[in-house]
Amino acid sequence: MNDLMDNVARILATPMPRRKAFKLFGGVLAAAVVAAVGVQPLSANDCSKQDLQGGKKTCGSGTNSKCCDPGTCCAVKGTVVRCCEKNTCVCTNGTCASSTGGHCPTGCSICNG
Repeated sequence: MNDLMDNVARILATPMPRRKAFKLFGGVLAAAVVAAVGVQPLSANDCSKQDLQGGKKTCGSGTNSKCCDPGTCCAVKGTVVRCCEKNTCVCTNGTCASSTGGHCPTGCSICNG
């Protein structure tokens, strides 16, 4: 911390416009905050440990993940992620469809939960 204060004092002691000095100080301060807090991954849609214990499941991966309720099925295609209800159709294009008499459209299968 002493080094930081020394550097700030040195920056402010040099002949420069106030605007530039505050810009430099702001950059140092922002870097310190980011270093202290750390960088969190963007996959905030993943299920928490408590959700998983309650039967929920994570569908998809990374930033394209979604936390789905128990008894649902995952429909994933690239960035498209859906939670399909039980007895609906889970399609390979990442969508859910309704079944007609227990039969799904081509490219889909029934969700058994």
